[in-house]
Amino acid sequence: MDIAGFSMVSSQMNLASQVSLAVAKMAMDTATENTEQLAKLMQASVEPGKGASIDIKV
Repeated sequence: MDIAGFSMVSSQMNLASQVSLAVAKMAMDTATENTEQLAKLMQASVEPGKGASIDIKV
């Protein structure tokens, strides 16, 4: 392979690597946002007195 061909292949591999890394970063950012939203939702749904006692009639 000549130098020009090697340079093109190297450049294409570098671009593919950068695109792959950008997509992975976007996926991680989305997962982080979803986790934060889920944590907020779970905190908002907590009721401290709920489930502390059970009323039973016999």
